[in-house]
Amino acid sequence: MDSIAATDALAARLTEGPPVLIDGGTGTELERMGATLHKDLWSARAALTDPEILRQVHSAYIDAGAEIIIANTYSCNYHLMVSAGLPGEFDAANREALKLALAARDAGKTQPHHQERPVWVAGSMSTTTLTTGLERSVIAEAGDPGDGYRAQAEIIADVGVDLIMLEMMRDVTQTRLCLDAAMETALPVWLGFSADRGPQGGLCLYGSQTPFKEGVARVLDGGGTPQAVGVMHSDTELIPEALQALGEVWDGPVYAYPHHGVFEIPNWRFDNTLSPDEFTAAAMEWVAHGARAVGGCCGVRPGHIAALRSAIDQAYR
Repeated sequence: MDSIAATDALAARLTEGPPVLIDGGTGTELERMGATLHKDLWSARAALTDPEILRQVHSAYIDAGAEIIIANTYSCNYHLMVSAGLPGEFDAANREALKLALAARDAGKTQPHHQERPVWVAGSMSTTTLTTGLERSVIAEAGDPGDGYRAQAEIIADVGVDLIMLEMMRDVTQTRLCLDAAMETALPVWLGFSADRGPQGGLCLYGSQTPFKEGVARVLDGGGTPQAVGVMHSDTELIPEALQALGEVWDGPVYAYPHHGVFEIPNWRFDNTLSPDEFTAAAMEWVAHGARAVGGCCGVRPGHIAALRSAIDQAYR
């Protein structure tokens, strides 16, 4: 499938047929499988230090039935690489991670069960500073953040993936810069916001006091138009309320990609592990309420994705 056909096929799936199944957490699977984690970059260097483990993680999600796999570039943004003292690895960390995701997709094409459905590869971009809120000093240290986002977006487009996934957006200004950079590539862009409970109990952008719906609306009013808007890197129980809020300010496709557990850099702490059946039941409720794509990030494993694949297949026979 060429790039134009892949883009058209993904757009069609967002409007009709079964929901698109996204993969599960990559960084947490790398951790479980013994990959080297960097104290300031989490899993950003895995493509350089543990490429075979990273390829195996992507392959496991494809085997489980995922239709979108997200390359391990979430914490490879320029300001984090500068903060960690490794700006010279920025290009290689991003480029090799993207190539490994594509290689995993290509290796699966020979398997009969992979031929039943397409697999799209997404390049991940984030504004993260790997802190609860965005640490402004980390972003400022690297110069103009727009230049950093643009440099990462250009690498993603150059390697040749199918779409860009903006993950854990939780600041209006930085999100607009990141969205603008991604949109300049002409690739489809999925815009994923993170939600949390604010001090007054309302839903806010994660790590801030900006009301969730207001923050989303401000980004959408000031930036380009993404292909889909979703809730990512948020607690599972917040997804229904967050999806409802999205629907009040966005009339396009929505998706859900929650996490499970607690991040204590450089490790993810798995508390009260959510079973595949529990995850699947929740995800199918999101689908019933309009989600056109579902999956999960940190703490969601191949077993969760396989269970959800089975449920989607049964529901859309």
